[in-house]
Amino acid sequence: LNAHTKGSVSADRERRITIQLPAVLDFEENYEQTASHFAVLREAIHNRKRIRNLDFSSIESISPSAALVLASEVDQWNQQIGGRLRANLPSWKDDIKRLLCQMGYFELLQLEKPAEAWPAKKTTFLKFKRGQANAENSGQLAKQLRVEIEALVEQRINKQFLFEGLSEAITNVGQHAYRDEVDYRRKQWWLSASYDENERKLCVTFYDQG
Repeated sequence: LNAHTKGSVSADRERRITIQLPAVLDFEENYEQTASHFAVLREAIHNRKRIRNLDFSSIESISPSAALVLASEVDQWNQQIGGRLRANLPSWKDDIKRLLCQMGYFELLQLEKPAEAWPAKKTTFLKFKRGQANAENSGQLAKQLRVEIEALVEQRINKQFLFEGLSEAITNVGQHAYRDEVDYRRKQWWLSASYDENERKLCVTFYDQG
């Protein structure tokens, strides 16, 4: 623990930890707290510690990049350790529920999706995709995201420009990331996108842990 996580990370008698995520999860606006909390979560996964509760209730805003990194950590937890992470859904802010539902967190946390549709907001997120370094289906995943982006923005985009950027990022993972990693389960990458309709701004986010 450090000054940026003190008071928001605790352990019970069985050494299961509770992590209360900060109000602002954003690498630009709140880097130290954001990175420190992710480091605690990653260390817990690496050392196979039991996480009793991952508390989302304090989150007021979350950036696309922080949302994808958090998704990757929860995804790694599910793959390597398993066991349901407790999540008190009624305590979440409505905008955070909508964002996390769109990105695929409800599946990660084994939460039932609401029956009714979320009210329209200026920013819409696409469900994250996970790929494996040097996997044969990487190009197909990039193509799927491009198709979903076109449907989201409701207009054609520069396919070659977007596809080349995604393909280069995926190729770089296979060539340069995870050189010293022997566990294939850790040689993964995550990809998502969001679209701000008011500003007509598309944000594509790619992340690996190499």
